[in-house]
Amino acid sequence: MNILTQLNEEQLDIVKTKSKYTLVLAGAGSGKTRTLVYRLAYLVEKGTLPEEIMLLTFTNKAAREMLNRAKKLVGGNFYFPFGGTFHSIANSFLKRFNSLLNIDRDYSILDKSDEKDLIKDCIIISGYKNSKEIPKPKIVSMVYSLMRNSCEDLETTLKHRLPSLIKHSEFFSKVIKTYEIEKYRHFSVDFDDLLSLWDTMLDFKECRDFIKQRISYILVDEYQDTNKLQFSILRKLCSITGNLMVVGDDAQSIYSFRAAEIGNIMRFKDVFPEQRIYKLTTNYRSSPQILDFANNSISKNNLQFEKVLIPVNETGPLPSVMRCQDQKAEANFIVTKIQEFREKGMNLSEISILFRARYQSVRLEMSLINNNIDYVVRGGMGFFEQSHIKDIIALLQIISNPQNLLAFKRIIKMFPGIGPKSAEKLHLQFLSEYFTKKMGSELPSISGKKAMNSFKHFKEIFDQLIKEKNPKSIIMNFLNNFYREYISKKYDDPGDREKECEELALLSGKYQSLNEFLNEAVLDEEIRSSDNNDEKKERVTLSTIHQAKGLEWDCVFIIGVNHEIFPDSRHLEKNALEEERRLFYVAVTRAKRHLFISYPELIEKYNSLTLGDPSCFITEIPKNLYESFRVRNNNLFF
Repeated sequence: MNILTQLNEEQLDIVKTKSKYTLVLAGAGSGKTRTLVYRLAYLVEKGTLPEEIMLLTFTNKAAREMLNRAKKLVGGNFYFPFGGTFHSIANSFLKRFNSLLNIDRDYSILDKSDEKDLIKDCIIISGYKNSKEIPKPKIVSMVYSLMRNSCEDLETTLKHRLPSLIKHSEFFSKVIKTYEIEKYRHFSVDFDDLLSLWDTMLDFKECRDFIKQRISYILVDEYQDTNKLQFSILRKLCSITGNLMVVGDDAQSIYSFRAAEIGNIMRFKDVFPEQRIYKLTTNYRSSPQILDFANNSISKNNLQFEKVLIPVNETGPLPSVMRCQDQKAEANFIVTKIQEFREKGMNLSEISILFRARYQSVRLEMSLINNNIDYVVRGGMGFFEQSHIKDIIALLQIISNPQNLLAFKRIIKMFPGIGPKSAEKLHLQFLSEYFTKKMGSELPSISGKKAMNSFKHFKEIFDQLIKEKNPKSIIMNFLNNFYREYISKKYDDPGDREKECEELALLSGKYQSLNEFLNEAVLDEEIRSSDNNDEKKERVTLSTIHQAKGLEWDCVFIIGVNHEIFPDSRHLEKNALEEERRLFYVAVTRAKRHLFISYPELIEKYNSLTLGDPSCFITEIPKNLYESFRVRNNNLFF
């Protein structure tokens, strides 16, 4: 193939390999997708029928892109029937072999919304009232999914992954059993069923014979992100075909919280003794200076395949480590640098600001808005658009204006036993009187003892809140006396949401009055809504590092790289620390030419200022690999 002349030696060896079991360790920016595409094209060019190749990916978009590129290389208009996500291929097998598992061929697939609705029904069927005192259907779905994808029982999953939910273990057990029965009764399967059923199908002779006759090659993308259930499927598949190529990077394994198992890639050579390991180390993305920094960082991990990324790009500036006076100085510095880059002609779309956790971006978002710099939050919504932040804003709106019925209903419905009808009975006229008389009025007539008790609780909380003198105190009081417990039952990431609420409290403390803060917050929401509708607009990208994986920018800022923030204080144990370092490595290797890593020296908390020590991910790097600056009052000091 003439097209093979477009590959480097590393890529060419992989594309032409005759190894039965192949692990390709593809470093960041090394042309991983290109190599897979050429492997597909090469197999077809050499006579393999497209229907004999199974390509497994994590998104349908990735599968379509690779298959279409392979078709263009070969110059054909053929069809790959076994190219797609794990779930889509599993579904095609279930349609063919459903009778083996006694499943009706006309089964329905539950999407996440359908699944949540059915679980909601199962909670009631299991004998529980749809109460705010028990975990939400979304949490049940998350727990059940983690169990199956990690191949663990309920007790193990809760103990090691979600210890705060152990007290609800009996609830989960009953609801999950009911859910399994109801799915079958409704002739339905969910996404995780597709994988577990495929895994079971592969034990049947009829299914194995079909694969043996049809499939010759199995290719897997992003192998480091597979979980134990997917590994079981792959192991069974390649025991039939005798051929497997997986492509991934152990240094970018960052999804253990979704049940991804780094052991799948680390133990590949033990599970497949006839394997061969290739490495893609030529980096086409970053400058030599950025790669020196990245290589040195990841070398501190013990659990890894050693490899050093080799640059082909021309030399660039050293990465910069910015020691900022505080979080405000950090935000102001970044805004100033962005303005400088824009004046020099850099497109805002070539700039990204990355962070370990979503709550870290709030001050930065406000600073970008105040300086008329357009931005987009990748993989999510603006800070003030998130439901838990909207809850807090609604609370402040009630205190500012008791006649705000929508805000009142949003808050009161959080309490057990109060739904839309009960909330309507607690009319705004009463609420207005409630504040005017300083809690002196009688309760309105609402049905149900539980609703009445909840409203008393609501009233007790508000007795305290309206005595607070500033929005910062109001938010923290509400968080400590009610909202922490509420979000722990409603959301699958309560820890991050608590921190975001605390960050909102700190931000509100900078304003002279409650109304001034509310006006700014609502304005931000309006600005964000209009900006997000304009896809063609030049905008800086804000993103968590997890959401940024696979992307690249000319200039990258990594903010809040402090001890116990990044790495997160919950992940300081050895194995977890190594995943945090892999996350840092992913962040660093998103940058092509300009890399800025910053941390505040003073971190403001609710009632104190704490010293912000630099992360070990900074202090462990030799100082000759970066430039160090101090930012104070928006000025730079060496």
